Amino acid sequence: MKPWFERFPDTYTAERGFWLGKRFEEADIRRDGVVFIGTIIVRVGGEEGLERHAFNLKVVYPPGYPYVAPRIEFIDPPIKRARHQSVNGSPCLFPPSAWTRTLSASELHLAIERWLAYHLSGHFPRELAVYELPEYFPWTPFSVLTTPSALERATDRRYGRFTVDELVGHDLGVLWTIDQQRVGTELLDALAPGSSRNTRRHTGRWFRLDQEPPPFENTNELQQLLGRAGHRVDFRRRPNSKELIGLIFPDDALGEERLLMLDFGVQSRKALAAVGKGWSVRCPSLYVVSTEELFRRLSGVRDVSALRSTTIGCLGLGAIGSPLVTALAREGVGNFILCDPDRLHPGNLARHALDLASIGEFKAEAVDEQLARINPWVRTRTETENLSHPDVLASLVAGAGLVVAAIGDDLQEELLSEAIRASDNRPPMLLARTLHGGAVFRVALLRAGVDACITCLASYRATGDVQWIDVPATGFPDVFDTGCAAPARPGAGITSQHAAIFAAARALDVLEGRADDTNHWLWVERAVPDADSRLAVAGTLHTSVFSPRPDCGACGV
Repeated sequence: MKPWFERFPDTYTAERGFWLGKRFEEADIRRDGVVFIGTIIVRVGGEEGLERHAFNLKVVYPPGYPYVAPRIEFIDPPIKRARHQSVNGSPCLFPPSAWTRTLSASELHLAIERWLAYHLSGHFPRELAVYELPEYFPWTPFSVLTTPSALERATDRRYGRFTVDELVGHDLGVLWTIDQQRVGTELLDALAPGSSRNTRRHTGRWFRLDQEPPPFENTNELQQLLGRAGHRVDFRRRPNSKELIGLIFPDDALGEERLLMLDFGVQSRKALAAVGKGWSVRCPSLYVVSTEELFRRLSGVRDVSALRSTTIGCLGLGAIGSPLVTALAREGVGNFILCDPDRLHPGNLARHALDLASIGEFKAEAVDEQLARINPWVRTRTETENLSHPDVLASLVAGAGLVVAAIGDDLQEELLSEAIRASDNRPPMLLARTLHGGAVFRVALLRAGVDACITCLASYRATGDVQWIDVPATGFPDVFDTGCAAPARPGAGITSQHAAIFAAARALDVLEGRADDTNHWLWVERAVPDADSRLAVAGTLHTSVFSPRPDCGACGV
């Protein structure tokens, strides 16, 4: 591909003309960038009127321009580790989403002037207020999770101790205690259930500061900082592989209390501290996990507070059921009844939401653990036995706001439907299954007194109703990789996942009150030859409205 200045000659001419007009020099032009060097004058108010400040800088047009914004490098005076400045030194002039191919050099020049003025005054607009101190420390792969209530345990104290439980084999830990008070129980239980927990505990010290500190690079600078805050520390001894320090302070941008996690540990016993500097300080990423934070990006799209109190019952946690419930958990549904009598086998994995780490576990229990890793505050009930007993089904249905049947078994679906009709709450029921080796999937919504029941649907099929699309079997033999008592039907995994997400979306329509009269959906993933003509075109969705039949003796309509 030609360099950008040859692909967009008019743009290059306009950009070059602007910067030369501002008395910049074109310092370099090559494939890896076009560079202009010059001076920008910024005037800000002082005690004696406007003060003039000159900044010599580079404007670097990268190879990806105009799809990538130019980079700014400060030469004289050098500006490093300032507010709203990225780690590579370039100022954050505007959000990435604000950059467009049509943004002109004059607008870029204005943005630089504005940033420098804010930098000189020490105050950025509220809409640019972002806490960014951790970004100025060297990166480390280790991350720590904590909860919003953790800092409450350190209220009214100036210093103390904390522990972090590291998950062995992962670059991840959980803030476990602050001053011997547990703060990480739910997170650690979600990530590593007691039966499989393998953790290594690290003890650290925390100190309170009255204000956000400037960035620093080593333990000598950290020791001086803590000394000025009234804390006496000594970092001269050789640190452990992880040597954690916590700083608690109100941030300058928003005034919110923050915990900055630091690590100056060394891996080698032969490592030596740098003369006059001490040990190098890094900053593990600290993530505050809460239901609000987990679902922040759904704000305005989902009523997460309502979904949090909703209960979904799902019978069948295989190729459709497992991705369906994980999708609903990610949308904010807070309670699940998980039912499946089978264990996970290697043959399941091609069409399942789980992986090899869960082989041999009951599907219901493994999915339960998966949901907790998505949302530690999700509430679940698992059932693996007696799922064909009417009393067991009655107890499952009684606690559900909606029931999903992803079992692909006509008789089991009829039994479940009967349990729903006999219940006091009579929750809506969604059926989902793939057909013809995954060439087609069918989803049906059954609301008592509104939609056709399973018996009604069977009658529509038997009488050849024009709305009903009959999908023939493939003739492929069943797969008996888990024994003769549990045959599996061959079918494409992608279609199962599509069916799961489609059914999950319909479930949300019901839960959020958006469902209309449509209650039957049939998607054709691949054309089915020698069958109903409506199955001849791939990528088509057929919708229907099946009403309760007056002659149905099952639903009582």
